[in-house]
Amino acid sequence: MNSKTLYNLLYECASEKEIDNTVFNDIFTNSLITVLKNKYGEDSDKYFDVLIDNDNQEVLVLQYKDIVKNDDPTSNEYNKIKLSDALKIEYDFSVGETCSVPFNFDEFNRDDVLLLRTNIEARIKKTKNKALFDKYEALKNSVVNVKVYQFCRGHILLRDDKNNELILPYNETITHEKFKKGQFVKALVKEIHLRRDGVIIILSRVVPLFLSKLLEYEITEITDGLILIKDVVRIAGVKSKVIVESLDINIDAISTCVGVRGNIINAISKELNGEFIDFVQYSDNFNIYLARLFGIPEIKKIKYLEKGIFVYVDPDYIGLVIGKDGSNIKLVRMLLNKHIDVFKYSDFLDSNNVSPVESLVGKIDDWVIREIKEGGFDTLEDILNVSKEDFEKKVDLEVETIDDIYNCSKEILESNKK
Repeated sequence: MNSKTLYNLLYECASEKEIDNTVFNDIFTNSLITVLKNKYGEDSDKYFDVLIDNDNQEVLVLQYKDIVKNDDPTSNEYNKIKLSDALKIEYDFSVGETCSVPFNFDEFNRDDVLLLRTNIEARIKKTKNKALFDKYEALKNSVVNVKVYQFCRGHILLRDDKNNELILPYNETITHEKFKKGQFVKALVKEIHLRRDGVIIILSRVVPLFLSKLLEYEITEITDGLILIKDVVRIAGVKSKVIVESLDINIDAISTCVGVRGNIINAISKELNGEFIDFVQYSDNFNIYLARLFGIPEIKKIKYLEKGIFVYVDPDYIGLVIGKDGSNIKLVRMLLNKHIDVFKYSDFLDSNNVSPVESLVGKIDDWVIREIKEGGFDTLEDILNVSKEDFEKKVDLEVETIDDIYNCSKEILESNKK
C-alpha cells in the first residue's frame, strides 16, 4: 500500500465524521508520527518529515538516514544507509552526512496500519468533542431549540440540528409538563462538561435565567438596554416575579413587558406551562418596593429584626401577601434573601398600644400624611422617637410643617393618656 492510497482511505473515514481537510492533515501527521515512534523508538520522530499536498491530497514521508560505511554493522538500522546506496541518490555523498529518502510504506505491517487507523479515529473523536465543547461553552446561559429524541431514566435525551446529544434532567423540567418524541423544546444551556468519553451538555427549563433570556429575546427594549431586568425568582410552573426598571422616562417597563393585550406575556407563560409571571417596578424606597413585591397599595409598618423583618399590612391584604399556597411570600423571601413574617396592622397597634399616623387626619393635610408614611413613619411614636433634624432628613417638608406635626402628635398622645 502506498502513502496516497493509505491517506485517501483514512481521509474517507474522516469525511464521514465531518472533519475538514486541514484538520485531518494535522491529525494524520500526528498519528503517523505516533505509529513511527511506536515502530522505531521514541526518538525516531526526528528522522521523519510528513509533507502533505493539500491540493492533490498526496502524502510524502521523508526518512532521514545517516550515511555509514558499507561494512558498518549498523547499516541495516532504519536510520542508517550504506555509502554505496547513498551514492545512488547523490554522487558526492560521503560517510557522516545525512540523506533523505521517501519512506517505503511496504514496511508497514497490518498492526501498524491498524494502530494508525485507531489513533486517527481517537484524535478525530477528541477533535470533534473539543469543537462541540467550545460551541456549547459559547452558548452557555443561552436558550437553544432542540428536538426530543428519547426518554431515559432520570432525563430526556435531545438532539440539535447536527445530531449532537443534549440532556434535560427531569428535575430541570417544569412540573407537570409533557413532551413528545420529535417535539422541539426550548431550554437554557446550564452546564457543559468535557470528559474523556465525550461531552455532557445539561439543559434546564427551571432556572430563573431561562425566563430572563426568553424575555430578552421577545422584548426589544430589554435587548437594547432600555429596560433592565434587575432580578428574577421562580417557582417553576407556578409563579415568578421579574423585577424591572425603565432607563428611559418615556417607556413604561411593566406595560412594555406585558405587551399589547398581554400578547408577549401570554406567549411566554404558555412556553412555561402556564406559569404566572408577575412584573414588579423597582424602587429605591424599600417600603414602596416591598408593597409592590407583595402586590398591595402600602405597607403599614416594618419591624426590623436580627434575622428578618415583621411586616404589618391592612387585614384585607393578608391573602394577597401570602398568595396561593404561600407562593407570593415565598418568592418575596427569595428575592430579599431574608425571613419575612406578615401580620395584621391592627395586631401591631393593639400589642404596642400605639397611635397610627392616620390619627393626624383632620389636623394635618392628607398629602403631608402620605409624605410622613413614605419617609418610614407609621405611628406618632415613631415620629416623636427621632429628633426633628433626623425627621427632616427623611421627609420633604418645610420646618414649619414639621413643627406642626410634632405639636399635633404630642397633643394626641397626651389626650390618649387621659
